[in-house]
Amino acid sequence: MFKSQIIDISTETVSDKYMNINDVEEFLTDKNTIINAALIKKDRDVDDITNVEYIFERLTEDNITELEQEYKIIGYIIIRKITKEQIESNELTYSDSIKQLPINSYPITLWKCTLIRPEFQNKGIGTDMVINTAQYVSDLPVITFTWNCSNSGEKITEKFGGESINSISFNLGIECTICGQCGVTCTPNMWGHTFRTKMELKAIQLLGEKAKIFF
Repeated sequence: MFKSQIIDISTETVSDKYMNINDVEEFLTDKNTIINAALIKKDRDVDDITNVEYIFERLTEDNITELEQEYKIIGYIIIRKITKEQIESNELTYSDSIKQLPINSYPITLWKCTLIRPEFQNKGIGTDMVINTAQYVSDLPVITFTWNCSNSGEKITEKFGGESINSISFNLGIECTICGQCGVTCTPNMWGHTFRTKMELKAIQLLGEKAKIFF
């Protein structure tokens, strides 16, 4: 497989260590992992980023080569479905932290990342991408990671979540992508929360705060 645009986005937005081709191949072949991407036609004027027309597609090993020939990937979300057995067997490096969350229903969804090319940020694309991805997670508890130097966890729960379950701080020993501090001093928070459906999120996006009284 050729070097995916997914790696280019991770380099532009985080670091070249964030993702490599082996990660992409693993995600594309894992039936429990979803890469939901926002794409624009390659033949459009990429210098004009106003009124961007984009589509969403779930990337798989069967369609990624063809899609990347025709489209430019401007952002993506990676989520992974995790079973109770995986957590109880400590298969995951953060299994102990997940066990501390009062979650009674499985499987759960791990929201691994949301990345958008810098020139397409702050245009509502990320929100639309989250809403589109909700179709895969709205019936499951969702786990997200945020850095404690920001209040993005609260914002995520307020904007997209139903009821916040709990948050836990733990040490990954990696550099914070926001403030650049070592993971020892700037620890990430693990958030557990419910998630609104795609229909509910779209209504809130269109109607604003008024829509929340219905959900």
